[in-house]
Amino acid sequence: MSSFVKSLSDNPNRPCFFVQYGETFLLLDCGLDARSVLHFLPVSQVFTASLAGMPIWPQSENNPFLYSTRNEILINEGHLLLNGAIEFQLPDLQQITPEDLHYVLISNFAQLFALPYLIQEKNFHGRIFATAPTVQLARDVFQDMINYLDSYGSPMKAEKWKVKEVKQLLPAVLQNTRPELWQSLCSTEALETSLKRLEVINFRQTLFLENSLSITAHSSGFCMGSCNWLIQAPKEKLLYLSDSSTLTTHVLPIDLQDARFPDVVIAAALNMDPQRSPEDSLKMMGQAIKECLREGGNVLIPFSSVDLLIDVLEYLFMYMEDLPTHLPVNVIAATAHSMLSLAQVFSEWLNKDYRDKAYLPEEPFIHGQMARAGRLRIFPSVDGKFSESFKSPCIVLCSHHSLRMGPAVHLLSQWKTSPKNTLVLIDSEFHPSEALQPYLPIQMKVAYCPLDTRLKPFQLTKILDSLQPRALVIHERYLQPLGNSADSADYIVRCPASTRILPIRGHHDIPLPLRSACLNVVAATPLLSSLPLIPVDAASSGDGKILAGRCFGGIRTLDNKYYLETIGRGGARITAGDRSPDVAKLVRLMRKEGFGEVRLEVEKDRSRVICGSHEMEVVVSKGATEVVLKKPSRELRGRMRALLQAVRGGETAAVTRLPRTEDDLQSKSTAG
Repeated sequence: MSSFVKSLSDNPNRPCFFVQYGETFLLLDCGLDARSVLHFLPVSQVFTASLAGMPIWPQSENNPFLYSTRNEILINEGHLLLNGAIEFQLPDLQQITPEDLHYVLISNFAQLFALPYLIQEKNFHGRIFATAPTVQLARDVFQDMINYLDSYGSPMKAEKWKVKEVKQLLPAVLQNTRPELWQSLCSTEALETSLKRLEVINFRQTLFLENSLSITAHSSGFCMGSCNWLIQAPKEKLLYLSDSSTLTTHVLPIDLQDARFPDVVIAAALNMDPQRSPEDSLKMMGQAIKECLREGGNVLIPFSSVDLLIDVLEYLFMYMEDLPTHLPVNVIAATAHSMLSLAQVFSEWLNKDYRDKAYLPEEPFIHGQMARAGRLRIFPSVDGKFSESFKSPCIVLCSHHSLRMGPAVHLLSQWKTSPKNTLVLIDSEFHPSEALQPYLPIQMKVAYCPLDTRLKPFQLTKILDSLQPRALVIHERYLQPLGNSADSADYIVRCPASTRILPIRGHHDIPLPLRSACLNVVAATPLLSSLPLIPVDAASSGDGKILAGRCFGGIRTLDNKYYLETIGRGGARITAGDRSPDVAKLVRLMRKEGFGEVRLEVEKDRSRVICGSHEMEVVVSKGATEVVLKKPSRELRGRMRALLQAVRGGETAAVTRLPRTEDDLQSKSTAG
């Protein structure tokens, strides 16, 4: 069966790949693209005159075909903004069938926020893997966003401009969007349901999947718990390289030790501003803060991730010698306390220097000490204690880096009129010219200091030289100059001469040079000892040590490993598709055998027998019978095997595929 990869995302830095690897279907990452939020009016928790008084786009009133959008499209300094509930762009999940997915691999916390929209599909039964820090980081970051949007966001969606006949009359900035993929942020309950489906994996832990595939998570060096995925077949391997960093930070370094000579590398989420280094950005940020405080102004630093917050606090308290000791640093986020405690909770995911401190025991980071000393103050929101204790000048780190939600909206609206104040933008996801559109005109200083530690093109080039892959799948955007100097090789990804480049353009299938034609099988000793072996072409094999023979046995699958065992020659050679069971009889037998409440659902091309008390279902379609066990056990598998045999009239039959779980059990007769 052929193998291919398809990109479901329009944003190479928020990747979502569908991979068909032989008969196994995988999804690599499932993140939300936040670039769509820049089209919306910011959500402020208090009345803000400059935002509330933004004028209606004149064209919507003058053009009768656009009149329906007059309350949805506003204009500020020539920039159009949508007045409605903020929406994020999903991957194009309509291009896949969720029930066909076997596995979803998540590389870091920012790449899983679209999972609830996938899981809400009733037919999705796949397994999802991520590291423990990824799960908790995602929970904290999401909770901070949803708390704010639920409390202050607009309940009304901007929908009328999305009508095809209307949208084609709008300026290119809106006409070139894909609003059919836009959705409001899901509920906390929906995210929690998704996170409960995740199976936690550790770095360098290998899990065996069906069809002799295995997956291993390796540190990517980007943030706590972030990983690259190595997907291996018996004679092939595929490396998924996403959000990776070779720089030394507080997290475990990138680990590519076992990834050399892969057949395919899929690379995504690179540094989009390669001309700026984190070291230079930190110096620029420090200088901007010093100048602002010297003039008596306030410093606003929106942040997007826990790791970025920790790095900035470390820099402020340890390397800025001129920072006044009496001046507190304020962190404002609904989940700020939880975010900052994660570094202590997940100390084993830090690099050696920080990990050793945690084992002394000693706090690995300085922010805990500064909080006890009163130099770091943490608040859940801008109202309440922060407003009561506010003094100028001050430094405030808060969410959200898009400047469309979070405490940053209120503070920026209040401080933008004074040239003494400074806005420091440290996230590279949004360019300042786009993020600041709703706040124009703005008098406060703006310092763009992106702290992006991800791989630059020249760093990926060095990694590829070391790995020597047969093929590289990468977005065409990374194959073009990313900086202003088109002649510089540092800004273009280059490959070894032996590596074939497979560029991603749009959402087309990209064939992969993978065959997935082999299975690893463990042969039983009695079977091997009974084989009549003869030399294979002794002349060509030299000493005749290559032997071959015909065998008659059965392949049994247990925990996704294959075992070749002896069976009687008189046994019937059947597969699971030779004869489908009588589902009505199966339901009666299951009820009689004490399986509790069992119900039958008949669909167009298949029948489903659902047993809620055992969290199990039997799916019977033409040529296949599948038993899906949420909580598999040997006893339950044995009972179901016996029932299926009884329903089939006592034949030597077996379950084809126990679900995409690690307790997969399959038995089918073969002859060779």
